[in-house]
Amino acid sequence: MYENYHEDHDNPSFQTLKDIFLQITTKQIPTSFSDCKKIHYAIFKEADVYFKNNWVDYHNNHCNLQILCRDCNFRKR
Repeated sequence: MYENYHEDHDNPSFQTLKDIFLQITTKQIPTSFSDCKKIHYAIFKEADVYFKNNWVDYHNNHCNLQILCRDCNFRKR
């Protein structure tokens, strides 16, 4: 049942959040990442923990999320 719903960035979009953060950060922006064997995604390296933490804080303080059905979310892309 829940697999039919997605959490989506409403306003601002994820792209906008990312772009603004990369413009204002004073931390060195990582250029390479590790691979998570469990979920098969790129993840931050341990050496980039301060950048990661700043990004997570910025994201959580500035994002507005909404729940969309899977089809509506895919149509947004």
